[in-house]
Amino acid sequence: MENPFFRGSSQGHMCWPLTRMLAVGICCVIVFGALPGQIKAAEQPSWEEMARIFEQVGREKNIPPEILKAIAYKESGWGQFYADGRPKIADGKYVGVMQVTMLDSLDAETRYKIQYDVCFNVAYGADILNEKWEMAPNIGNGDRTVVENWYFAIWAYNSWIVYNNPNTAREAGRTAYQDSVFQIMADHPYGADLATPIAATPYNFPAGSLPSKGETYLTPTPAHYSIELAN
Repeated sequence: MENPFFRGSSQGHMCWPLTRMLAVGICCVIVFGALPGQIKAAEQPSWEEMARIFEQVGREKNIPPEILKAIAYKESGWGQFYADGRPKIADGKYVGVMQVTMLDSLDAETRYKIQYDVCFNVAYGADILNEKWEMAPNIGNGDRTVVENWYFAIWAYNSWIVYNNPNTAREAGRTAYQDSVFQIMADHPYGADLATPIAATPYNFPAGSLPSKGETYLTPTPAHYSIELAN
């Protein structure tokens, strides 16, 4: 059986209802309407336009935009397309800005939008992250504006396995996925004018293990609140 915490697993996607897909479409229409001109297929938006997309999608999906920006930079460097206009696709299945999984079970229209509609791709990835928020163990009181409370959800966005345990990764000379995302939020390589820098506090979890779904963990301190979600 596939790990339901793995990003893009068929088990994870199959539980998404039709209303979820409709919500993604509505979100994208709103985002496009907010931009100074319609973004055409195979045309990479500017970083300024990308920042606006992350901010609007984040507010619609109740996710700190700072987190979406950092995940998207980790996944694709904010790129939906290559220079020649082809969609960014890794390993034949991870697509676009948020590197969401292109499943054979998806209908043709959804598959096309994941590849060619930047807003749709970002919103689709945001819904995956929200699904991981629901599936992962709770941190703190569930306040979605606290960046540290997203640590396990970001971990699960990549893969909910011991490989992403921060101390297991450190012992192997690696940086865990979610710690990399936190570092990007602090470094804001896309520029401070396009994101609010946040030096979020990572979670120090014992090596070789996974947090238990049945427990609620304390928010690591100091805690930081999203500025962009509130604005």
